[in-house]
Amino acid sequence: MDLTDEQWAMLEPLLPEKERNPMSVIW
Repeated sequence: MDLTDEQWAMLEPLLPEKERNPMSVIW
């Protein structure tokens, strides 16, 4: 699933460093 910039703005601080690359995250 593609995340919008707004969704990433909310989620990114909650993710471990290694998972912040959208290409490496499977939702």
